[in-house]
Amino acid sequence: MISADFNNDGNQDLILNNSNSGLYIFFGNGDGSFEQQAIDHYPDRTITGKAAADLNNDGYADLVTGDSRGAVSILFNHGGTGFELPAEFEKIYNGNIYSLDTGDINGDGYTDILFSMVNGDTYIMYGTTGSLFGPAVQVPSFVTGNRPSYSISDVNGDGIIDLMAAQYFPSEIYWFEGQGDGTFKDPVNIPTDTYYATAVKVSGTRTGPDVIANAGIPEKIEGMKFQFTWNTGSTFEGDYFVETIIYNTALNPVARKTVPITITASEGIESGIVTDRLSYDPNESAEITSTVSNTGVNRIYDNITATVSIVNPDGQTLFTEDIIIGLLLPSSDYSFKSYWNTAANPSGNYPVTLEVKDASGNLLSTVINNLTISSAVAPSTHLLGRISVDKQSILQGEPVVVNYSVSNIGNIDLSQVALSIPVLHVVELTAYDALTDQASLLMGDTYANTRQITTESYTAKDYLVVLRADISGVEETLASTYFRVEGAPSVSSLNWPIHGEDVETPVPELIVNNASDPNDDKLTYEFELYTDSTMTTLLASESGISGGENTTSWSVPFELEENQMYVWRVRAFDGLLYGDWMPPAAFRVNVQNDLPDAPILSGPVDGSEADSLTPVLSINNASDPDSSVLTYNFEVALDIDFTIIAASETGIAEGDGTTSWQVNVALI
Repeated sequence: MISADFNNDGNQDLILNNSNSGLYIFFGNGDGSFEQQAIDHYPDRTITGKAAADLNNDGYADLVTGDSRGAVSILFNHGGTGFELPAEFEKIYNGNIYSLDTGDINGDGYTDILFSMVNGDTYIMYGTTGSLFGPAVQVPSFVTGNRPSYSISDVNGDGIIDLMAAQYFPSEIYWFEGQGDGTFKDPVNIPTDTYYATAVKVSGTRTGPDVIANAGIPEKIEGMKFQFTWNTGSTFEGDYFVETIIYNTALNPVARKTVPITITASEGIESGIVTDRLSYDPNESAEITSTVSNTGVNRIYDNITATVSIVNPDGQTLFTEDIIIGLLLPSSDYSFKSYWNTAANPSGNYPVTLEVKDASGNLLSTVINNLTISSAVAPSTHLLGRISVDKQSILQGEPVVVNYSVSNIGNIDLSQVALSIPVLHVVELTAYDALTDQASLLMGDTYANTRQITTESYTAKDYLVVLRADISGVEETLASTYFRVEGAPSVSSLNWPIHGEDVETPVPELIVNNASDPNDDKLTYEFELYTDSTMTTLLASESGISGGENTTSWSVPFELEENQMYVWRVRAFDGLLYGDWMPPAAFRVNVQNDLPDAPILSGPVDGSEADSLTPVLSINNASDPDSSVLTYNFEVALDIDFTIIAASETGIAEGDGTTSWQVNVALI
């Protein structure tokens, strides 16, 4: 509670709050009565410190609050009729504010705010101009321990702000004489016999009748009673002292009275325990979450022990775990997780107990919840299966040896467990074979066997081998493995150059369309280049060429001869098997167009006579290094220099070995 004349009517007013976040002002009427009015504040936090000061120099005292969220807020006085909504100026995120006061600590003419946290941290917000403050600056605590309380005032009347500080435990009270620059002299210890020291500042104006004494004649002054109400709220349990001090008009103490009071503990430990599932199968891990709550408001529990235990229906303890909770503050929770494997315990309900005891072993709380182990039987929960093959890469026709085993890891004996081992297509899951077996297993027993799969009818692909079990009509997969029947890649097809085609470069790039692989293996390619059609003379080759997206190419590593025919082929390789060779393809290098040689006269022979005016002229065909298809131009002249042409024709198609042309005009 704080007091000040908030509406400037000359009467002292009071501001107090309760533990439920309520904040109220009581306007004094001057006759000992008050009028109550609520003050709007944050509803989700408890006010733990208050001070009054005119922060914006408007002539009205404003209200500064500290709260349980670590925030310092200012409520500006609205002309004496109430307060504006709180403005949060600072927030410290490490706990509750415990004490708060205002004053010009550094003597610069601006009001400063001094506040402390429950953990002992101390901060100053230095005033700047008007209603503004700088950020909170942490300063060394003036006292040791937690919950320090401070009061700012001119204690010795020298006009300089001093600081009074109370240390909660061990109980100490100190006076720090101010030096006017924000620093203080060494503290002076004020003796006290209180057990826990807290600072309480009460100011007010006497409201009774004036007493005027006649000099030299004693007068009997009628006794007066004052009543102050203080709600202990969340003040910690323990022994306290209430002290009343009477001051004269010079503000010197003239009487003092101290009486002890005891704040009892608001005790309350509650606990809860839950599991992550409603029921469990054998060999499953149960997650158990335990929560311990301090529902009291003023007692701190330290070094309490939380014990989680599980017993079977016969009362035998199967699991126990102790957790030490070092500190449990009021209105706080502590949660932790425990894990227990159901193993091969029989089906039924298993009580899970959480006991909470204090450091002396006194029981504070107990709660019990049931953990259920299901009676349902399924292969996946009661059997452990293993399966393997002797080799995972085979050629068609090679046998595959399958080794498999099943173990009873459940909580009952099993008889006539039907086993099956289907062989499936990895993608389509089409069944190719199915081996069958049967086993009876006591708890903890294992059955193992070996079978063989023949693969004569298996084509190249991957096959899944599955171990399945059936218990009372419930069939489930226990384990699986696979093997692969290897297959060679397909034959690549010719892309360029086309068979028999000329290439116009001495270093051609040979291209094939990619092969495919039945096992979808990554393929490489091998190229070979020969100088003869029988492929006996190998000119160049290269293997391990990575396939392209759709085609694969290889550049001849050196220049080839002009007008020379070459033969090449390609095959694919999947890392294990080669595909067949592509049919050989031939090409000729023809970079330049060479001239054909001259044809040879066949008939009539040179100098002979023709018996026809339109004789037939014949030649033995010429040869050409670039082409086997030639045409011929014939001319007949009247002179040896062929200046006077008598007849001619061009583009005569070549005959078989010889080419003929009949003169197309009658010669003279």
